[in-house]
Amino acid sequence: MWMKRTNYMRYLANESGFFPGSKVIITTRLGNLLNADEVYQVYKPEKFSTDEALELFSWHAFGENKPIQGYKELSEMFVQYCEGLPLALQVLGSSVRRKSLDVWKNKNDKNVFLEIACFFVGKKKNDTITILDGCDYYTLAGIHNLCDRNLLTIENGKLRMHHLLQDMGKQIVCRESDYPQERSRIWQHKESFNILNEKDGTKKIEGLTFDLNVLKKDEFETVHRSGFSYEHPKLRNLKVVNIETNAFEKMCNLRLLKLSCVQLSGTYEVVPKRLRWLYWRSFSSEYIPYGFPMDKMVALEMRYSNLKQVWKGAKVLGSLKMLNVSHSPKLAKTPDFSGIPCLEKLILKDCPSLVEVDESIVKLQRIFLLNLRDCKNLRKLPRNISMVESLEELNISGCSNLIGANKGAKEDEIAASASR
Repeated sequence: MWMKRTNYMRYLANESGFFPGSKVIITTRLGNLLNADEVYQVYKPEKFSTDEALELFSWHAFGENKPIQGYKELSEMFVQYCEGLPLALQVLGSSVRRKSLDVWKNKNDKNVFLEIACFFVGKKKNDTITILDGCDYYTLAGIHNLCDRNLLTIENGKLRMHHLLQDMGKQIVCRESDYPQERSRIWQHKESFNILNEKDGTKKIEGLTFDLNVLKKDEFETVHRSGFSYEHPKLRNLKVVNIETNAFEKMCNLRLLKLSCVQLSGTYEVVPKRLRWLYWRSFSSEYIPYGFPMDKMVALEMRYSNLKQVWKGAKVLGSLKMLNVSHSPKLAKTPDFSGIPCLEKLILKDCPSLVEVDESIVKLQRIFLLNLRDCKNLRKLPRNISMVESLEELNISGCSNLIGANKGAKEDEIAASASR
Protein backbone atom coordinates (compact mmCIF):
# COMPACT_ATOMS: atom_id res chain seq x y z
CA MET A 1 0.00 0.00 0.00
CA TRP A 2 1.51 3.33 -1.13
CA MET A 3 1.51 6.09 1.48
CA LYS A 4 2.30 9.79 1.23
CA ARG A 5 0.33 11.48 4.04
CA THR A 6 0.21 10.92 7.77
CA ASN A 7 -3.61 10.98 7.93
CA TYR A 8 -3.66 7.82 5.83
CA MET A 9 -1.41 6.21 8.41
CA ARG A 10 -3.78 7.17 11.20
CA TYR A 11 -6.70 5.78 9.23
CA LEU A 12 -4.91 2.46 8.86
CA ALA A 13 -4.03 2.34 12.53
CA ASN A 14 -7.39 3.35 13.97
CA GLU A 15 -10.30 3.08 11.57
CA SER A 16 -9.61 0.65 8.75
CA GLY A 17 -11.12 -2.40 10.48
CA PHE A 18 -8.44 -4.97 9.61
CA PHE A 19 -8.90 -8.39 11.17
CA PRO A 20 -6.66 -9.25 14.16
CA GLY A 21 -3.31 -10.58 12.98
CA SER A 22 -3.46 -8.77 9.65
CA LYS A 23 -0.17 -7.56 8.24
CA VAL A 24 -0.03 -4.35 6.22
CA ILE A 25 2.90 -3.60 3.95
CA ILE A 26 3.36 0.11 3.39
CA THR A 27 5.60 1.59 0.70
CA THR A 28 6.57 5.24 0.80
CA ARG A 29 9.40 7.55 -0.17
CA LEU A 30 8.78 9.64 2.97
CA GLY A 31 10.45 7.85 5.81
CA ASN A 32 9.36 10.39 8.42
CA LEU A 33 5.76 9.24 7.97
CA LEU A 34 6.62 6.03 9.77
CA ASN A 35 6.11 6.46 13.50
CA ALA A 36 8.04 3.94 15.55
CA ASP A 37 5.00 3.45 17.81
CA GLU A 38 2.82 2.43 14.88
CA VAL A 39 5.25 0.52 12.63
CA TYR A 40 6.80 -2.73 13.79
CA GLN A 41 9.53 -3.11 11.20
CA VAL A 42 11.07 -0.90 8.52
CA TYR A 43 12.82 -2.42 5.53
CA LYS A 44 14.91 -0.22 3.27
CA PRO A 45 15.61 -2.03 -0.02
CA GLU A 46 19.12 -1.69 -1.35
CA LYS A 47 19.60 0.34 -4.48
CA PHE A 48 21.19 -1.19 -7.55
CA SER A 49 24.80 -0.42 -8.31
CA THR A 50 25.45 1.66 -11.43
CA ASP A 51 26.32 -1.45 -13.47
CA GLU A 52 23.26 -3.36 -12.24
CA ALA A 53 21.02 -0.38 -12.94
CA LEU A 54 22.39 0.05 -16.45
CA GLU A 55 21.83 -3.64 -17.16
CA LEU A 56 18.21 -3.57 -15.92
CA PHE A 57 17.48 -0.40 -17.87
CA SER A 58 19.04 -1.89 -21.02
CA TRP A 59 16.95 -5.06 -20.82
CA HIS A 60 13.77 -3.00 -20.80
CA ALA A 61 14.92 -0.36 -23.28
CA PHE A 62 16.84 -2.48 -25.82
CA GLY A 63 16.12 -6.10 -24.97
CA GLU A 64 19.84 -6.59 -24.27
CA ASN A 65 22.01 -6.46 -21.16
CA LYS A 66 23.81 -3.29 -22.24
CA PRO A 67 23.06 -0.19 -24.31
CA ILE A 68 23.29 -0.60 -28.06
CA GLN A 69 25.94 1.31 -29.94
CA GLY A 70 25.50 5.06 -29.86
CA TYR A 71 23.14 5.11 -26.84
CA LYS A 72 25.47 4.49 -23.89
CA GLU A 73 25.77 8.13 -22.81
CA LEU A 74 22.01 8.74 -23.04
CA SER A 75 21.26 5.53 -21.16
CA GLU A 76 23.65 6.53 -18.39
CA MET A 77 21.76 9.82 -18.06
CA PHE A 78 18.50 7.94 -17.50
CA VAL A 79 20.15 5.53 -15.08
CA GLN A 80 21.68 8.35 -13.09
CA TYR A 81 18.25 9.93 -12.72
CA CYS A 82 16.72 6.65 -11.44
CA GLU A 83 19.29 6.52 -8.61
CA GLY A 84 19.33 2.73 -8.56
CA LEU A 85 15.60 2.27 -7.95
CA PRO A 86 14.45 -0.90 -9.76
CA LEU A 87 10.87 0.23 -10.38
CA ALA A 88 11.99 3.54 -11.90
CA LEU A 89 14.51 1.72 -14.11
CA GLN A 90 11.84 -0.69 -15.29
CA VAL A 91 9.19 1.95 -15.94
CA LEU A 92 11.51 4.37 -17.74
CA GLY A 93 13.24 1.61 -19.68
CA SER A 94 9.91 0.23 -20.87
CA SER A 95 8.63 3.71 -21.71
CA VAL A 96 11.53 5.11 -23.67
CA ARG A 97 13.04 2.27 -25.72
CA ARG A 98 15.37 3.10 -28.58
CA LYS A 99 13.19 5.42 -30.63
CA SER A 100 12.37 7.48 -27.53
CA LEU A 101 16.06 8.03 -26.83
CA ASP A 102 16.36 9.55 -30.30
CA VAL A 103 14.40 12.54 -28.93
CA TRP A 104 17.50 13.67 -27.06
CA LYS A 105 19.36 13.98 -30.36
CA ASN A 106 16.68 16.35 -31.67
CA LYS A 107 16.99 19.77 -30.05
CA ASN A 108 13.42 20.80 -30.89
CA ASP A 109 11.83 17.64 -29.47
CA LYS A 110 14.00 17.79 -26.36
CA ASN A 111 13.03 21.40 -25.64
CA VAL A 112 9.33 20.73 -26.26
CA PHE A 113 9.57 17.79 -23.85
CA LEU A 114 11.22 19.94 -21.16
CA GLU A 115 8.74 22.81 -21.57
CA ILE A 116 5.80 20.43 -21.22
CA ALA A 117 7.36 18.59 -18.27
CA CYS A 118 7.97 21.83 -16.39
CA PHE A 119 4.91 23.92 -17.29
CA PHE A 120 2.26 22.31 -19.50
CA VAL A 121 1.30 18.86 -18.21
CA GLY A 122 -2.50 18.93 -17.93
CA LYS A 123 -2.90 21.91 -20.28
CA LYS A 124 -4.86 21.75 -23.53
CA LYS A 125 -2.75 20.54 -26.41
CA ASN A 126 -3.90 23.23 -28.84
CA ASP A 127 -3.23 26.05 -26.37
CA THR A 128 0.24 24.65 -25.70
CA ILE A 129 0.94 24.52 -29.43
CA THR A 130 -0.07 28.16 -29.78
CA ILE A 131 2.18 29.24 -26.92
CA LEU A 132 5.26 27.20 -27.80
CA ASP A 133 5.00 28.00 -31.52
CA GLY A 134 5.35 31.59 -30.36
CA CYS A 135 8.66 30.56 -28.79
CA ASP A 136 9.90 29.40 -32.21
CA TYR A 137 9.45 25.67 -31.58
CA TYR A 138 7.97 23.24 -34.10
CA THR A 139 5.51 22.20 -31.42
CA LEU A 140 3.07 20.03 -33.33
CA ALA A 141 5.88 17.96 -34.79
CA GLY A 142 7.52 17.76 -31.37
CA ILE A 143 4.32 16.58 -29.66
CA HIS A 144 3.73 14.02 -32.41
CA ASN A 145 7.25 12.65 -31.98
CA LEU A 146 6.95 12.54 -28.18
CA CYS A 147 3.64 10.68 -28.41
CA ASP A 148 5.10 8.28 -30.96
CA ARG A 149 7.93 7.55 -28.54
CA ASN A 150 5.61 7.02 -25.54
CA LEU A 151 6.98 10.07 -23.74
CA LEU A 152 3.66 11.92 -23.90
CA THR A 153 -0.03 11.09 -24.25
CA ILE A 154 -3.11 13.10 -25.17
CA GLU A 155 -6.23 12.53 -23.07
CA ASN A 156 -9.40 14.52 -23.77
CA GLY A 157 -7.34 17.08 -25.65
CA LYS A 158 -4.92 17.61 -22.74
CA LEU A 159 -1.24 16.74 -22.38
CA ARG A 160 -0.39 13.90 -19.99
CA MET A 161 2.96 12.47 -18.97
CA HIS A 162 4.00 9.65 -16.64
CA HIS A 163 5.17 11.24 -13.39
CA LEU A 164 8.55 9.50 -13.62
CA LEU A 165 9.11 10.96 -17.08
CA GLN A 166 8.00 14.38 -15.88
CA ASP A 167 10.30 14.17 -12.87
CA MET A 168 13.15 13.10 -15.12
CA GLY A 169 12.59 16.13 -17.36
CA LYS A 170 12.69 18.42 -14.35
CA GLN A 171 15.82 16.70 -13.07
CA ILE A 172 17.51 17.35 -16.41
CA VAL A 173 16.83 21.06 -15.95
CA CYS A 174 18.10 20.93 -12.35
CA ARG A 175 21.41 19.56 -13.60
CA GLU A 176 22.00 22.66 -15.69
CA SER A 177 23.35 24.34 -12.54
CA ASP A 178 23.56 23.95 -8.78
CA TYR A 179 22.02 27.43 -8.55
CA PRO A 180 18.33 27.72 -9.51
CA GLN A 181 18.76 31.21 -10.95
CA GLU A 182 21.24 29.79 -13.48
CA ARG A 183 18.74 27.28 -14.89
CA SER A 184 16.48 27.72 -17.93
CA ARG A 185 13.21 26.84 -16.21
CA ILE A 186 12.01 27.51 -12.66
CA TRP A 187 8.91 25.56 -11.61
CA GLN A 188 9.48 24.96 -7.89
CA HIS A 189 7.51 27.68 -6.13
CA LYS A 190 9.97 28.05 -3.28
CA GLU A 191 12.85 28.63 -5.70
CA SER A 192 10.74 31.05 -7.74
CA PHE A 193 9.84 33.09 -4.66
CA ASN A 194 13.44 33.22 -3.47
CA ILE A 195 14.63 34.41 -6.87
CA LEU A 196 11.91 37.07 -7.08
CA ASN A 197 12.26 38.15 -3.46
CA GLU A 198 16.06 38.38 -3.59
CA LYS A 199 16.08 39.82 -7.12
CA ASP A 200 18.83 37.53 -8.33
CA GLY A 201 17.29 36.32 -11.58
CA THR A 202 19.55 35.94 -14.61
CA LYS A 203 19.38 35.88 -18.38
CA LYS A 204 19.45 32.08 -18.22
CA ILE A 205 15.82 31.93 -17.06
CA GLU A 206 13.34 31.39 -19.90
CA GLY A 207 10.32 30.19 -17.91
CA LEU A 208 9.12 30.72 -14.34
CA THR A 209 6.01 29.81 -12.37
CA PHE A 210 5.01 31.00 -8.92
CA ASP A 211 1.80 30.39 -6.98
CA LEU A 212 1.59 31.78 -3.45
CA ASN A 213 -1.01 29.23 -2.36
CA VAL A 214 1.09 26.30 -3.56
CA LEU A 215 4.13 27.67 -1.72
CA LYS A 216 2.15 27.99 1.52
CA LYS A 217 0.78 24.47 1.12
CA ASP A 218 4.24 23.04 0.44
CA GLU A 219 5.71 24.79 3.48
CA PHE A 220 2.86 23.62 5.70
CA GLU A 221 3.37 20.01 4.66
CA THR A 222 7.14 20.28 5.13
CA VAL A 223 6.73 21.71 8.64
CA HIS A 224 4.10 19.09 9.47
CA ARG A 225 6.36 16.25 8.36
CA SER A 226 9.71 17.46 9.67
CA GLY A 227 8.87 19.70 12.62
CA PHE A 228 11.07 22.47 11.21
CA SER A 229 9.91 26.08 11.41
CA TYR A 230 8.44 27.97 8.46
CA GLU A 231 11.06 29.35 6.08
CA HIS A 232 8.75 32.22 5.09
CA PRO A 233 6.48 32.76 8.13
CA LYS A 234 5.28 36.18 6.91
CA LEU A 235 3.55 34.54 3.93
CA ARG A 236 1.30 32.32 6.02
CA ASN A 237 -1.56 34.82 6.37
CA LEU A 238 -1.15 36.63 3.06
CA LYS A 239 -3.68 36.27 0.26
CA VAL A 240 -1.52 38.24 -2.17
CA VAL A 241 2.24 38.73 -2.09
CA ASN A 242 3.87 41.92 -3.39
CA ILE A 243 6.82 41.55 -5.77
CA GLU A 244 8.78 44.50 -7.13
CA THR A 245 8.98 44.62 -10.91
CA ASN A 246 12.77 45.03 -10.88
CA ALA A 247 12.93 41.42 -9.70
CA PHE A 248 12.47 40.58 -13.41
CA GLU A 249 14.95 43.12 -14.73
CA LYS A 250 17.83 40.67 -15.30
CA MET A 251 15.60 37.97 -16.82
CA CYS A 252 15.92 39.40 -20.31
CA ASN A 253 15.19 36.04 -21.97
CA LEU A 254 12.05 35.23 -19.96
CA ARG A 255 9.35 33.99 -22.35
CA LEU A 256 6.96 31.97 -20.16
CA LEU A 257 5.60 33.47 -16.94
CA LYS A 258 2.90 31.98 -14.74
CA LEU A 259 1.84 33.83 -11.59
CA SER A 260 -0.94 33.40 -9.06
CA CYS A 261 -1.85 35.63 -6.12
CA VAL A 262 0.93 38.08 -6.94
CA GLN A 263 0.85 41.86 -7.09
CA LEU A 264 3.63 43.75 -8.87
CA SER A 265 4.78 47.21 -7.86
CA GLY A 266 7.19 49.52 -9.62
CA THR A 267 7.82 50.51 -13.20
CA TYR A 268 6.74 47.96 -15.80
CA GLU A 269 9.32 49.02 -18.35
CA VAL A 270 11.82 46.67 -16.67
CA VAL A 271 9.63 43.58 -17.20
CA PRO A 272 11.19 41.37 -19.93
CA LYS A 273 10.05 42.33 -23.41
CA ARG A 274 10.33 38.81 -24.82
CA LEU A 275 7.30 37.46 -22.94
CA ARG A 276 5.23 35.12 -25.12
CA TRP A 277 2.89 33.68 -22.47
CA LEU A 278 1.59 35.45 -19.39
CA TYR A 279 -0.71 33.50 -17.09
CA TRP A 280 -1.65 35.71 -14.15
CA ARG A 281 -4.38 34.34 -11.92
CA SER A 282 -6.06 36.68 -9.41
CA PHE A 283 -4.63 39.82 -11.00
CA SER A 284 -5.56 42.56 -8.52
CA SER A 285 -5.56 45.75 -10.63
CA GLU A 286 -8.52 47.12 -12.60
CA TYR A 287 -6.58 47.15 -15.89
CA ILE A 288 -3.19 46.11 -17.22
CA PRO A 289 -0.88 49.06 -16.49
CA TYR A 290 0.53 51.26 -19.19
CA GLY A 291 4.04 50.21 -20.12
CA PHE A 292 3.59 46.50 -19.49
CA PRO A 293 5.47 44.81 -22.38
CA MET A 294 2.99 42.91 -24.54
CA ASP A 295 4.32 43.47 -28.05
CA LYS A 296 5.49 39.87 -28.54
CA MET A 297 2.88 38.18 -26.39
CA VAL A 298 1.08 35.25 -27.99
CA ALA A 299 -1.20 34.23 -25.12
CA LEU A 300 -2.58 36.29 -22.24
CA GLU A 301 -4.51 34.45 -19.52
CA MET A 302 -5.86 36.45 -16.58
CA ARG A 303 -8.56 34.34 -14.98
CA TYR A 304 -10.27 35.29 -11.72
CA SER A 305 -8.97 38.83 -12.06
CA ASN A 306 -10.12 42.16 -10.66
CA LEU A 307 -10.12 43.71 -14.14
CA LYS A 308 -12.78 46.21 -15.10
CA GLN A 309 -11.25 46.52 -18.54
CA VAL A 310 -8.30 44.61 -19.95
CA TRP A 311 -6.34 47.75 -20.85
CA LYS A 312 -7.09 51.40 -21.44
CA GLY A 313 -7.31 52.73 -24.95
CA ALA A 314 -6.32 50.86 -28.10
CA LYS A 315 -3.27 48.63 -28.36
CA VAL A 316 -1.49 47.14 -31.35
CA LEU A 317 -0.61 43.54 -30.48
CA GLY A 318 0.27 41.85 -33.72
CA SER A 319 1.27 38.52 -32.15
CA LEU A 320 -1.59 37.95 -29.67
CA LYS A 321 -3.59 34.82 -30.54
CA MET A 322 -5.30 33.92 -27.28
CA LEU A 323 -6.98 36.14 -24.67
CA ASN A 324 -8.62 34.58 -21.62
CA VAL A 325 -10.07 36.75 -18.85
CA SER A 326 -12.67 34.28 -17.60
CA HIS A 327 -14.24 34.53 -14.14
CA SER A 328 -13.52 38.24 -13.83
CA PRO A 329 -16.61 39.54 -11.99
CA LYS A 330 -15.91 43.25 -12.55
CA LEU A 331 -15.05 43.13 -16.24
CA ALA A 332 -17.43 45.63 -17.84
CA LYS A 333 -16.00 46.08 -21.33
CA THR A 334 -13.83 44.28 -23.82
CA PRO A 335 -10.87 45.93 -25.55
CA ASP A 336 -10.87 47.41 -29.01
CA PHE A 337 -9.87 44.49 -31.23
CA SER A 338 -8.76 46.56 -34.21
CA GLY A 339 -5.08 46.25 -33.27
CA ILE A 340 -5.18 42.49 -32.56
CA PRO A 341 -5.52 41.07 -36.09
CA CYS A 342 -4.20 37.59 -35.24
CA LEU A 343 -6.56 36.86 -32.32
CA GLU A 344 -7.92 33.32 -32.59
CA LYS A 345 -9.48 32.59 -29.19
CA LEU A 346 -11.38 35.00 -26.97
CA ILE A 347 -12.60 33.50 -23.70
CA LEU A 348 -14.82 35.67 -21.50
CA LYS A 349 -16.60 32.93 -19.59
CA ASP A 350 -18.42 33.91 -16.38
CA CYS A 351 -17.94 37.67 -16.53
CA PRO A 352 -21.27 38.78 -15.00
CA SER A 353 -20.65 42.53 -15.38
CA LEU A 354 -20.03 42.34 -19.12
CA VAL A 355 -22.88 43.96 -21.06
CA GLU A 356 -21.57 43.95 -24.62
CA VAL A 357 -18.64 42.95 -26.81
CA ASP A 358 -16.83 45.63 -28.78
CA GLU A 359 -18.08 45.86 -32.36
CA SER A 360 -14.52 45.74 -33.70
CA ILE A 361 -14.48 41.98 -33.17
CA VAL A 362 -16.24 41.54 -36.51
CA LYS A 363 -13.06 42.77 -38.22
CA LEU A 364 -11.07 39.80 -37.00
CA GLN A 365 -10.35 37.33 -39.77
CA ARG A 366 -8.74 34.52 -37.73
CA ILE A 367 -10.92 34.22 -34.66
CA PHE A 368 -12.46 30.76 -34.41
CA LEU A 369 -13.59 30.64 -30.77
CA LEU A 370 -15.67 33.15 -28.81
CA ASN A 371 -16.73 31.92 -25.36
CA LEU A 372 -19.30 34.09 -23.54
CA ARG A 373 -20.76 31.37 -21.36
CA ASP A 374 -22.51 32.57 -18.18
CA CYS A 375 -22.08 36.26 -18.98
CA LYS A 376 -25.47 36.78 -17.37
CA ASN A 377 -25.79 40.51 -18.06
CA LEU A 378 -24.68 40.38 -21.67
CA ARG A 379 -27.40 42.23 -23.60
CA LYS A 380 -26.40 41.87 -27.22
CA LEU A 381 -23.88 40.41 -29.60
CA PRO A 382 -21.98 42.61 -32.08
CA ARG A 383 -23.83 43.38 -35.26
CA ASN A 384 -22.75 41.27 -38.23
CA ILE A 385 -21.11 38.70 -35.95
CA SER A 386 -22.62 36.06 -38.22
CA MET A 387 -20.50 37.45 -41.07
CA VAL A 388 -17.21 36.47 -39.37
CA GLU A 389 -16.35 33.51 -41.58
CA SER A 390 -13.55 32.15 -39.41
CA LEU A 391 -15.75 31.83 -36.30
CA GLU A 392 -16.40 28.14 -35.62
CA GLU A 393 -17.52 28.09 -32.00
CA LEU A 394 -19.72 30.55 -30.17
CA ASN A 395 -20.71 29.68 -26.61
CA ILE A 396 -23.58 31.79 -25.29
CA SER A 397 -25.11 29.29 -22.92
CA GLY A 398 -26.13 30.90 -19.64
CA CYS A 399 -26.41 34.37 -21.21
CA SER A 400 -29.93 34.79 -19.84
CA ASN A 401 -30.30 38.49 -20.71
CA LEU A 402 -29.12 38.27 -24.28
CA ILE A 403 -31.64 39.90 -26.59
CA GLY A 404 -33.56 37.09 -28.28
CA ALA A 405 -33.29 38.35 -31.83
CA ASN A 406 -29.50 38.47 -31.74
CA LYS A 407 -29.23 35.18 -29.89
CA GLY A 408 -31.56 33.30 -32.19
CA ALA A 409 -30.06 34.63 -35.39
CA LYS A 410 -26.57 33.66 -34.41
CA GLU A 411 -27.50 30.22 -33.14
CA ASP A 412 -28.99 29.46 -36.55
CA GLU A 413 -25.59 29.91 -38.16
CA ILE A 414 -23.10 28.77 -35.50
CA ALA A 415 -23.71 25.97 -33.01
CA ALA A 416 -23.27 27.33 -29.51
CA SER A 417 -20.72 25.07 -27.88
CA ALA A 418 -20.96 24.41 -24.16
CA SER A 419 -17.83 22.33 -24.05
CA ARG A 420 -15.37 25.09 -23.18
